[in-house]
Amino acid sequence: DQYGFTETTRSYLINQARCLRAFYYAELIRCFGGVPVITTSASDISQDIAAAPRQTLDSTVNFVISEIDSIAPLLPRNVGGTDYGRVTRGFALSIKSRLLLYMASPLFNGPGADGNANPYVCYGTSDPARWEDALKAALDVIALGQYSLFTSTTINNSRSVFSNVFFLDRGHASMYERIFSYQKAKGNSWNQTFLPLTFRTSAGWPHIFPTYNAHIAFQMQDGKSPITELRDNGDGTYMEVINPESTTHAYNPAEPYQKRDPRYYDCILFNQAKYRDLTCEIYTPFEGHESVGSGKDNETYGVKTGFYLRKFVNPSLDLKGANQSGFEDFPIYRYAEILLNYAEAMNQVHGPTARPAGYPYSAVQVVNMIRTRAKSRVIGQERYRPTLNSGMPALSITISKEELDEAIRHERRVELMFEGHRFFDVRRWMIAPQTEKDIYFYDIRKKTDNTFVYNVKKYHTRSFNTPQMYLFPIPFAEIQINKNCPQNPGW
Repeated sequence: DQYGFTETTRSYLINQARCLRAFYYAELIRCFGGVPVITTSASDISQDIAAAPRQTLDSTVNFVISEIDSIAPLLPRNVGGTDYGRVTRGFALSIKSRLLLYMASPLFNGPGADGNANPYVCYGTSDPARWEDALKAALDVIALGQYSLFTSTTINNSRSVFSNVFFLDRGHASMYERIFSYQKAKGNSWNQTFLPLTFRTSAGWPHIFPTYNAHIAFQMQDGKSPITELRDNGDGTYMEVINPESTTHAYNPAEPYQKRDPRYYDCILFNQAKYRDLTCEIYTPFEGHESVGSGKDNETYGVKTGFYLRKFVNPSLDLKGANQSGFEDFPIYRYAEILLNYAEAMNQVHGPTARPAGYPYSAVQVVNMIRTRAKSRVIGQERYRPTLNSGMPALSITISKEELDEAIRHERRVELMFEGHRFFDVRRWMIAPQTEKDIYFYDIRKKTDNTFVYNVKKYHTRSFNTPQMYLFPIPFAEIQINKNCPQNPGW
């Protein structure tokens, strides 16, 4: 009574808490599999939790889905004003969409990574109906009619279409793509953390560096892969074998940033890239050309891979003179992910081009919507991709199911890059032994004629051991508390 709560307010607060609890259980599931399910307050963890048995994967997932199904109809379809960012129906249904997509994927929808059908980490047998459940869950988010891909080329047109997805102010009338975000107070910590020294006045060390692997993942402007393989030169460098299918927009190792997918210029800051009229300098002198000196942003100042992160750098903030601040919201769920969930499940159930009654899009239509939206207007990068206002080429409607599977995996890697999806995607698809291997970087050398030599070198080789690395180990401290919580396979 002292806060003037109405029954409506009380109900909303309880349902927000239940929704957030379901979200965190969904996060635990994708990391560990089935976990103990606790629905009552714990006054003494060492006693109240100690006897809670670990639930099977099926049981834990059913708990999350039952919670979402129970509370989603009671949550508001949208919120605004000072409530912007709170739990909504779309957020609840997005939790269900992601979770059921994971549960339909090979890691969980079968005998498990070790093939032993351990009920704590998998269903034991594969069931195609799980793909149908994932498809319906994605459709439920789409059917709300609350969300759409941001496509405006006029709102804050000094930024790209893709960049505006992350930097339009909270609650902007034209921002319907962000479903749920981690919201921070106004600041510039991400710009300070990610940008090289050229673009900042204060000292500090950047923390995150895209690898050569991320650089080469982006297609050329014609939709073809830049290279087909790397060949060991035997001297610590690797030769890029150019994809012969790309002709008009062929990859050029001497100009590796040209003619790429527009999203490349919004995600990665590279040598000679422009930002607020300044130029990124990531190089050291070529042997015999020491008079050119080292670039301001070379390894001496922190870069380890030849690239800096651009995706979450707010292009409106000037940190060189004004030290400005802005919103820093990290996307937890956005509509592009839901569309890709829909496309993946639709392709598994109905193939690339079928559109059954009650479903608004075929699988290939959805992927093409995202590729078409991939437009960039990054000021200063026109020399690299002159036709910046055009999206990526559409996939052919004659594409096979297997080819579309690969295309969807590529789109998830590029569209959702640096948003925390790739780590889990390669595990649920069970392709991590192929993807989690060699990590490469650029050793960039400058000559006195102002040209550059880009040497591809190996940064390190990752180890991916099966089956244990498909899921996290349950922390030893937790097992010490709860003897009824068996460890995950391989740990």
